[in-house]
Amino acid sequence: MKLAKRLIAVVVVAVMLASSLAIFASAAMLTYKNSHNVTSDGAVKFTKYSAAGKHTETATVLEFNPKNGYIPVAFVGNPSGVATIPNQYTTAVNTYGYEVAGMINAGYFTMATSTLEGMIITDGKIVATTRGSHAVVAFGSDGSMDIVTTQPKFTVGFNGQSFDNPIYYVNKDYNDAKADYQNSYMFYYDYSNNANPAYASGVEITLEKQSNTELSYGETLVGKVVYKRTGATGTALTKNQFVLYAKSGSAYADELNSLAVGDTVTISVSETNGGAVKVMNKANSVINNIDYLVKDGKNYTTGKTSVGGHNPTTTYARWTAYGIKADGSYVFFTSEGGTTGDSSRSLNLNDVANALIELGCVTAVRLDGGGSTGMYVSNTGSGSKGWVMEGQRKVADTI
Repeated sequence: MKLAKRLIAVVVVAVMLASSLAIFASAAMLTYKNSHNVTSDGAVKFTKYSAAGKHTETATVLEFNPKNGYIPVAFVGNPSGVATIPNQYTTAVNTYGYEVAGMINAGYFTMATSTLEGMIITDGKIVATTRGSHAVVAFGSDGSMDIVTTQPKFTVGFNGQSFDNPIYYVNKDYNDAKADYQNSYMFYYDYSNNANPAYASGVEITLEKQSNTELSYGETLVGKVVYKRTGATGTALTKNQFVLYAKSGSAYADELNSLAVGDTVTISVSETNGGAVKVMNKANSVINNIDYLVKDGKNYTTGKTSVGGHNPTTTYARWTAYGIKADGSYVFFTSEGGTTGDSSRSLNLNDVANALIELGCVTAVRLDGGGSTGMYVSNTGSGSKGWVMEGQRKVADTI
């Protein structure tokens, strides 16, 4: 496992020295309002701006450089559900032991079922994913950032048999899968799901992890069968256990039913996209790439009619985004605003891209927006943790 040194659920450092304040104050979009150190060592800083696009709104910014000890880490408190950012902060600190400087909301999720879309990896472990390819942002334990398309292959082995890509969901709501997929694949759950799996009658195999192995790229998870259940399902799991499940009558029900207590099962994860192998094998954490805002130092939204599913010039809303500077520093950004689509106020994605360029970003990516937008820090300036941009809804994942 690749352990993150410190989690910055959405942290960013360096707001700016006094010499740079005048630059921002005189810039076209951003007017400096106030700032403070989030961490006592000054490695993570917070700044509030007035951001002027077609309309003027409050924008909040966290900045940091990984060389000072804080790195971005993708995190989810419960991959098959949603939680407020403060609750995810508490889970990261109290359950997983992270030192969290700040958090922002992250990717898309299916609001009807609270199912996270795409993939998330934390500390090298695949926390949640769906079978298939994913455009992702991968963060290294050194704070580096790469954007690739991953095409993982899950190979499951037991009783002398080997199955290629039999798993459809990892730690996602089984009920959100279409009937064809429920009948065609296995489903994987472990303790990080933070809830008893709820699915149809079938075959459920509970396994104990062996040799500190995890579900990680370039590695093999080894499990020993400790319990088999057929019919009614939903066994509670301990931290060192995971489940393989198949619906009764589905493609893998008979194979799983052939397992007995004491049998060994292996799950190997390999990258099949040659250009992504090195990145994914070393990734400390991974989150979906919704779409670029800034690429090669230029506003990527220019001339586009859709960026992550929204028109970058006609959709006005609250927004969340992050970017990286040429020196490796990160900028995390949230903006206030009215109801999504309300053109009488708020910023658009073109505005956000311009703001990130103004802050020095050479690459920037958008995250979810609207009611999901929120930024929570360990020190609001008063010495206590709290909102600096209050989220309006529960979210699936954070950085």
